[in-house]
Amino acid sequence: MGAPIHTTANVNLRNAPNTSGTVLTVIPQGVSPDYNCWTQGQNIGGVDAWFNVNYNGHTGYYTSYYDDSSFSTDSQITSKYGIPQCGASGTITISGNSRLRLAQRRRHLGRLQRWRRKVRKLDANVRPPKHCYL
Repeated sequence: MGAPIHTTANVNLRNAPNTSGTVLTVIPQGVSPDYNCWTQGQNIGGVDAWFNVNYNGHTGYYTSYYDDSSFSTDSQITSKYGIPQCGASGTITISGNSRLRLAQRRRHLGRLQRWRRKVRKLDANVRPPKHCYL
């Protein structure tokens, strides 16, 4: 997902949200990678938010300390930038070719919306028996 967040320095993309994680590649300054989700990780300079992103064929984490995002609590990341928390209900993380990812996301979103409509329809049709008093 594209977010209006750009790196403010060359930053290591790692396989885990900490500086012990293996460096997969370096994201250059000024780049806005494809954001999947965010998670809490190692605190770097007072910032514990790490983004899971796709960049140049790699999927990994970088610390938000090295970008231009602005938030006072981690939960604001989702509300302000539309990036879900990793592992949150309904989170879909897809990696690979960006055109394929977009098509897959649209398909998954369509399936999710159809499923929600079915659930609403089922909920609307469920009525307690007349002999039950609530």
